[in-house]
Amino acid sequence: MLGKISFVTHQKELSGAVSQLLARTEVNPKQIYVLGNSEGTLHTMKYQLEKSPRFAGLVLAAPPGYNITDLARSQIEAQVTALANAKEIMAGYDKLIADFLAGRPFSPDPALPQGINHLVQSFNNPGSLPFSRELLSTDAAQLISQITSPVLVVIGKKDIQGGTGRLMALPWRKLRAANRMSPLPTPRMPIIS
Repeated sequence: MLGKISFVTHQKELSGAVSQLLARTEVNPKQIYVLGNSEGTLHTMKYQLEKSPRFAGLVLAAPPGYNITDLARSQIEAQVTALANAKEIMAGYDKLIADFLAGRPFSPDPALPQGINHLVQSFNNPGSLPFSRELLSTDAAQLISQITSPVLVVIGKKDIQGGTGRLMALPWRKLRAANRMSPLPTPRMPIIS
């Protein structure tokens, strides 16, 4: 599996699980619901958008509130913000991430803390590619805005991995504007916090 892990391999695993369920005579294919947690919410949403049969509904527990690149950036920024050279550190980090997302080879930045170089270098580990690049490019808010089946989002307001972020601010407005979500208090995608 080294160097072959990707969203596709995760989708194959999920498809295999669904096939096992469908092989059981007592399972109604129109009543399969899925629960995804954290990163797993991304896989369940991608399956729902790209594969068949579709789930009857999704329960998304602790989905990332931001795209993963922004989430990681916010976490690094929170750690360096008190440093005198925080802006320079973040600019260097942004360049390393942009290079990574563009597929350029990793080259450590000697001006950055060693831990930041190690973090970005870990994304470039051949054993985790292409998955790490796909993961950093994925935006839960963008995915959920495309889902048309019922979705229950369970997320804590104080979630240290991203909180509600854009997940609260962006998609709900878009979905309401597109009349794909009923107005509160009876939403198509309720949130439990």
